[in-house]
Amino acid sequence: RPSLFCRISMPEGGQASPLDGATVCVTGATGYIALHLVEQLLQKGCHVKGTLRGMDDADKTAALTAFQQKVEKEGRGKLSPYHYSKVQAEKVGWRYSEESGIPLTTILPGLVIGPPNSRKPDTLSVEWGISLVEHGAFYKEILAPIVDVRETALAHIRAAERPNTDGKRYLLAGREFVPAGILASMAQQTVPEYAFEVPDNLDELQMTVAFDNTRSIEELGIEYRPLEESVRDAVLCLIELGIAKPTLKK
Repeated sequence: RPSLFCRISMPEGGQASPLDGATVCVTGATGYIALHLVEQLLQKGCHVKGTLRGMDDADKTAALTAFQQKVEKEGRGKLSPYHYSKVQAEKVGWRYSEESGIPLTTILPGLVIGPPNSRKPDTLSVEWGISLVEHGAFYKEILAPIVDVRETALAHIRAAERPNTDGKRYLLAGREFVPAGILASMAQQTVPEYAFEVPDNLDELQMTVAFDNTRSIEELGIEYRPLEESVRDAVLCLIELGIAKPTLKK
């Protein structure tokens, strides 16, 4: 996930001034979410600085990569350490904020979908979109809280601009958990000339898992766009950029 670092002046009355024209540092600036964040910051007239990984670091990780190939995995567990690493990273961030006195706000998006700003298919969200276009969906019965990538980027900006966000966590998700099979059906409606693997039992896949996004709406002013719009824009963009190659109906 990207990080946004900036200093905002606080005029009398405690209201934060907007980011317009500010110098902002965005870590991981070439990522899926971060590219939208950078675009929106530039539209506000910000001077954006991105971080760059040093090529010398490759020498430090080469041995670890080779070691990983020699590891024998026992058991049939399919849990990924990815989610665990995100939880631990946030805990480290909060600990550093407390020790240093530097204010921190965290943005916690659900499954991020929407049009990519790059042809790089190297992020989980873009890979998921490719699977949706080329295969209909994977894990058709998976449930995921959905948020558009453009709202996700905007939430970072709003959290930096608005007062009283320091020390808070914002859950970003526009609607209930959605089965992946439902998204495949929406994609099929967007480009009906292509063949999608859409499950027949869509009604059976309907389930609801509650979550609360009130804080993001009331404090950040996020207006979540319809899921159908996010799916449509993602599918059309992936096809237009040549990232995903759907199959024409026979």
